[in-house]
Amino acid sequence: MILPEHLGIDLSIDFESIEDTALTLPEIASRAARDAEVDLIMKTLRRTAGNKSKAAKALGVSYKTLLNKIKDYQISTDSMR
Repeated sequence: MILPEHLGIDLSIDFESIEDTALTLPEIASRAARDAEVDLIMKTLRRTAGNKSKAAKALGVSYKTLLNKIKDYQISTDSMR
């Protein structure tokens, strides 16, 4: 029996790359913006030792907006205190 690897054929599939190429430009931009926003919120919360009021002020958003984003993005703030 001849297997693909005997012929030097690699049948491994990079599903993440396939997924990325199936996205539209607006979808990719949305994903990048979300990732950047999550990263900035987490860094700011760490810098403020988990103080959401200070983080909201530093981020230039209302306290309620920050709470909504934390909830929407499922950001855990337990370890930031």
